[in-house]
Amino acid sequence: MNDVVIKQNRHTDITIPKNGRAVISKSAGPAQLFVLREGKNEWVCNLKDGPALQNIELLPGKYKIVFRHERSFSTAHSIEKTFKIVSGYSENITL
Repeated sequence: MNDVVIKQNRHTDITIPKNGRAVISKSAGPAQLFVLREGKNEWVCNLKDGPALQNIELLPGKYKIVFRHERSFSTAHSIEKTFKIVSGYSENITL
């Protein structure tokens, strides 16, 4: 929200879009969630290292998960999944 102007002694309304949900199913290993903005990856959070089914509420936009299985030690074996979150909908991601 870079286009919001806050002025002293004024009331400013900000509208935040309704969230969507990412339902992420993954095996054991490290994974990170990024939002894609203006061609850059902005870190959002780390996912649980163990096998997990996680539900994460996110604002609408494009996202990417980078995952590597726990038995893999090379970044060459990383898996990247890009997905889009839409207001009011769930997106299922399996890693």
